[in-house]
Amino acid sequence: MINSSAQTPKQATPKLPKPRKNNLVFVVLLIVGIAICAIFLFNYLKKINRNNQGQGIEEVVDPEIQSALDNDQIALKVGEEYIYRTTFDEMLIKLPPSAMVSEDTPENKKMRLSEKIIKNSITLQQAKKEELMQLDSNFYNSKSIDYAKRVGVVNTVIKDLNDSSYDIEGSIIAIWFANVKVGKLGLVEGKKLAYETIKPLYDSIKAGEMTMEEAAEIIKANEKLFNIDPVYQGNAHHIFKQRKGERITFSLDFDNEIRSLDVGKMTGLNLIKDSVDDEGYIEAVYMFAKVDKKKDTKYVDYNDWFEQNKNNYEVTRY
Repeated sequence: MINSSAQTPKQATPKLPKPRKNNLVFVVLLIVGIAICAIFLFNYLKKINRNNQGQGIEEVVDPEIQSALDNDQIALKVGEEYIYRTTFDEMLIKLPPSAMVSEDTPENKKMRLSEKIIKNSITLQQAKKEELMQLDSNFYNSKSIDYAKRVGVVNTVIKDLNDSSYDIEGSIIAIWFANVKVGKLGLVEGKKLAYETIKPLYDSIKAGEMTMEEAAEIIKANEKLFNIDPVYQGNAHHIFKQRKGERITFSLDFDNEIRSLDVGKMTGLNLIKDSVDDEGYIEAVYMFAKVDKKKDTKYVDYNDWFEQNKNNYEVTRY
């Protein structure tokens, strides 16, 4: 018989597992890990974009360069140029000692050479970019570099940049009558002779009847001027070729008048003061100028040009 009074076993109620702290820690670590990966990825993509801006593709490194990088054979990368350690060491041997460094230690020499290489490399690359020259593997971005040729090319670029940085050229005609001291004729008579000599020349040049060179020869041939300036022949004609900001003469007002002129134009006939022995600051010279060339320049000289462009090139030291 079945005992009806026996209780039917109760079905066990399933228990939900309690949240464990380990799971929460795992989630936090996962989030942090993802954030770190995202930061690294962002910086990597940013670097690619900076190095290849405008190209739209990732830089492809030459297999030979990549092998050299993998084997620690590269000392520097300046812009697009790789400097091999062998080249660096050869240059280091030839580097002359510095008179500016009290203790020219090996580390100081390496630093000086690095700065020299960086500056020369930027000079070459920027000159190529501006179509001032062509690069050649004999002296640029190769395992075997002709250092003497490289220096020669850099010096040529520097000279060309300095020569092209002049913003004004012309000449000056002058007759002094109190050059350091008053001439033999005295101040009044000396001033009179100077004016009577230079004024007709000024008028003739302005009328197009005479050149500055011809006027200078007339002054040099006038022996009477020796009595007011013993070196009148040397002072008669001065050719100037100045960069932006450079002085042309000792008179700032006269300089400003010269720089205000258009090409082919002349200044007025100026009577300019100067310091004269025993006389003080007095009227001392008649002079006028003519401008032959003018141009707008973006830089003062090579150093200014370099400073304007150096930050466009990334430098990596390995």
